[in-house]
Amino acid sequence: MENHSFDNILGWLYAEERPLRNQRYEGLHPSMWNPLHSVDANGVPVIEKVYVKKNGAPIKGTKFIKATPHPDPDYSLPHPDPGEGYRDTNYQLFQNYIVPDDYPPEPTNMGFVDNYANTIINGTYRFFGGKINDPREIMTCYTPEQVPVISTLAKEFAVCDYWFGSVPSQTLPNRDFFHAASSCGQVNNKPQPHCDAKTIFNQMQEAIQQGADHLSWKVYASTSRKFSSDAETDSLTANGTDFSLTRLIMTQLHDLELTPNFLTIDHFYRDAKTGNLPSYCFLEPQFSGPGQNDQHPPADIRPGEKMMADVYNAVINSPKWEETLLVITYDEHGGGFDHVPPPAQAKSPDGNKTPGQDEFTFTRFGVRVPTVLISPYIERGTICRPAGYTPFDHTSVIKTVQNCFGLE
Repeated sequence: MENHSFDNILGWLYAEERPLRNQRYEGLHPSMWNPLHSVDANGVPVIEKVYVKKNGAPIKGTKFIKATPHPDPDYSLPHPDPGEGYRDTNYQLFQNYIVPDDYPPEPTNMGFVDNYANTIINGTYRFFGGKINDPREIMTCYTPEQVPVISTLAKEFAVCDYWFGSVPSQTLPNRDFFHAASSCGQVNNKPQPHCDAKTIFNQMQEAIQQGADHLSWKVYASTSRKFSSDAETDSLTANGTDFSLTRLIMTQLHDLELTPNFLTIDHFYRDAKTGNLPSYCFLEPQFSGPGQNDQHPPADIRPGEKMMADVYNAVINSPKWEETLLVITYDEHGGGFDHVPPPAQAKSPDGNKTPGQDEFTFTRFGVRVPTVLISPYIERGTICRPAGYTPFDHTSVIKTVQNCFGLE
């Protein structure tokens, strides 16, 4: 899924109860806050404490905010879309847009409200419906009742409260890391949307060609449209082939011989029903249009909840359920508030310490994202986190696939 922080979706998961197995859960507390810097009517600088709150909770009136006893929940939060690029994320974490990467300070996670205010003032994302929101809303997070599917799955199986984005930035570099453990030096979506790194799919394909015919892989995409007017990318959708963001951004997947591995989400449901799911598969939501269900702000999150439910039901009713691990996660935090500082002990891709875009050396993780693990072998109510100091991140999936199928 797309662009929500852990706290934004699952921060209140255990606010009203203790975890079933009495494990510690790194969730929200009403005392958490961020500053909002502004000036009063006389031009005097003021700092307001903006506290985290539940979506739809009564709003107490202050000199800054009008009281609202019974606000309706907003299912498109945050709206407008916050800043999500590398420099915006720096400000959210360090209250500074430029951070020395060789000796970065300790992140405080105290810049989310001010950064959101700057985003709104600059009008960067006004094309999303033109709504100009209160920057305090970045501290508003969904309750379990508003995201019942992922919340129920998190409690019935396992929730990872120490899973971070691989890059402190936006969608494409994080998706690159999910598939290849590298973004080829890119930390933003632009100017270069493509990554030439070898993916886990390529590694599996090589193993298949070398005789591991028990292995298989597929990418199931929800969107049907051509990549662009470019001849190369158009050729990838010729003969009825459907759009896949994964295939678009990872150039080593452009080989037309790999086309049979890219199918629609309808094929996933059929394969699950017949017990023909591959060894490893990756599912894409619909990223735009009338059927959008990727949950990218400010899209309504409820269609994405329905997709999770549909996928879950397909998996548990599949003949292969007892052999399946389903991972539901998000590519990046999308500018949404999270209170846990990301660790700084990330390893540079391929041991290459040469700085990439914006002089970033890829030694810091991104912000926490919601991640749920679903399997018949997971004990109910599990809170899953690594035993050591290294957190889970998107490359944990690659490592799991490699270990599971002996690809190292």
